[in-house]
Amino acid sequence: MTTSMHGARLIAVTGLCAALTGCGTEPPVCTAVFEAIAATVVNGAAQPLNGLTVTDTVRRTGAVLQVSAGSVADTLPANSIGRVVIFSDAFLQAVLPTGDEVIVVAAAGGRHISGPYRFGSDGCHVQKLAGADTLVVP
Repeated sequence: MTTSMHGARLIAVTGLCAALTGCGTEPPVCTAVFEAIAATVVNGAAQPLNGLTVTDTVRRTGAVLQVSAGSVADTLPANSIGRVVIFSDAFLQAVLPTGDEVIVVAAAGGRHISGPYRFGSDGCHVQKLAGADTLVVP
C-alpha cells in the first residue's frame, strides 16, 4: 500500500468515526445547570434524619470532600423521606471522567453509615456510575 493510499484510508476512517460517534476535536457544549447526586438517608426505622453531614473520600487520591455541613438546609425533604446531596458538580475535577471509587459517609447524632460509590462525568456534569440509592444509618 502506498503512503497516499494509507493517508486517504486514515482520513476516511477518522471521518467515519466523527460521523458515527460524534468524536471530534470540538469541546462538548455543557449546560449551565448545576448537577447534584442525592441519596435517601434514613435511620433503622426508615425515618429521615436531619442535620446530616456528608463527607466523600476519593480512593484513588485520598481527597476528602466536604459535601454538606450538617445544616437542616442540607437535608432535602421529599415526601417525608430525607434526601441529601452526596456528590455534585462542585467536585467534578476530583474524579476521572471514566469514574473513581468514592466512599460516602453520612453522619447524624453520633451515628454514621458509609457506602461505596463510583462517580464519573460526561465531561460536563458528574454522574453516578454505581452505588446505593438509600443509606440506612444504624
